[in-house]
Amino acid sequence: MRLSQEKGSVHYLNNALKRARVGQIKEAREDVEHSKNLLPPSSSETYRISAIVESNGSDLYKADKEIRIAIDLDPKSSSARYQYALFLLKHMEDPDSALAQIDEALLIDRGQPTLETARGLILTRLGRYQEAAGIYERILSDLSAMPRRWRIPTLDQAAECYRRWTETDRLSRDPAQQMAHLRRAREILDLALGANDRDKRTGATYASIVEDAIYACIASSDPEGVLTWLSHLGDASQVVDCPPFRRLSIERLAKDLPNGDGLVEVISRSAKTSKVKWHLAPDATAKWPARDEGKIRNHGIIKRIFPEEKFGFIADGEGKDWFFHLNHLLDPKQWESLGEGMRVGFSIGTNRRGECAVEIFRA
Repeated sequence: MRLSQEKGSVHYLNNALKRARVGQIKEAREDVEHSKNLLPPSSSETYRISAIVESNGSDLYKADKEIRIAIDLDPKSSSARYQYALFLLKHMEDPDSALAQIDEALLIDRGQPTLETARGLILTRLGRYQEAAGIYERILSDLSAMPRRWRIPTLDQAAECYRRWTETDRLSRDPAQQMAHLRRAREILDLALGANDRDKRTGATYASIVEDAIYACIASSDPEGVLTWLSHLGDASQVVDCPPFRRLSIERLAKDLPNGDGLVEVISRSAKTSKVKWHLAPDATAKWPARDEGKIRNHGIIKRIFPEEKFGFIADGEGKDWFFHLNHLLDPKQWESLGEGMRVGFSIGTNRRGECAVEIFRA
C-alpha cells in the first residue's frame, strides 16, 4: 500500500511540474494537493515541487513558505536548498541569502557540478567575479562529461561572468585586463559553438561581448581591434543567431574613431562584417527628452537600484516592475544621479530575457 501511494505521489508531482511549465497553474496545484493527500505531511519533496508551482504562478509568498517547509522537513536535502537559492536570487533579488543556501547545499553534496555552477552564478551577481571565474574554469576543464542541456547554460554563464568582470576593469581604468577578460569570454563561447552547445542566449551573449569590446577599442582609438572583433562576430553569426547590438550604431563608429568613415566602408565591403546587425534606435548620447515631447509611453518610480551591478527595477502605475540597466538610460552619465523613489519616464523594449524598461530619463 505504501509503495503504491509513493508511485501515485510521484505521478502527480511529475504532472504538476509539466503543467506548471506550460502555465496550467490551477491544474498543477490540484496535482500537488493530490500528492499531499497520498503521502504523510512529512514529505519534503511534495513541498519542494509545490514551491516550483507557486513560483511559476507568481505567488511568491506561498512559494517561499512551501520551500522553507521542505527544508525544515529535510534539512539534508541539497535539491531543496539549491531550489531555494535560485528562488532567492531570481525572485527575491537577495544574492547574499542565496549564497548561504547554496553553501549549505555544497556541505551536503560537496563538489556537485550543478551546485557549483549555481554558486558561480550567485557570486557573479554579487560582483565577486574572480571567485566565480575560478569555479567556472574548474568546471570547464571537464565539461564533456556533463549532458548538453547542462553545458549550454553553464558556458553562457561563464562567458557572462567574464563580460561583467570587465565593468570593474573599466572603472579601475585597466584596459589591458578589460580586453583580456573580454577575450576569455569570447573564447568560452567559441568553445560552445565549436561543440554545438548553443541556443538563443549564446548568440545574445556573444553580441554583448563584441559590443563591449568595440566600445573598448573606440576608447583606445583602435580601429584594427574593431575589425578583429567584428570578424569574430561574423564567424559566430554563421552558426548562431546574433541579435543587433544593444546600443552601438554604425554612425557612432564612424563618428568616434579616427578615419571612422573609412572603417565603415571597409566593414560594409566585407562579406563577413557587412552582416553584423547594428543598433538602429536613437543614439544613446542623445539629449534626454522633455516631458512634453510625447515620446515616452510610461512613467514610474525607481523601486530598487543596485549601483554595483548597474541595474534596477521601476514600478509603474499599475503595479508592475520593469527591469532596467545602466545601458538602458538615454544618458548613461546620469546613472550616478538616480536613486530609489525617484520618478522616471521610460519606454518598453526588450533584452535577451524579455520586456524591460528602456530610454529612461528623470521625469
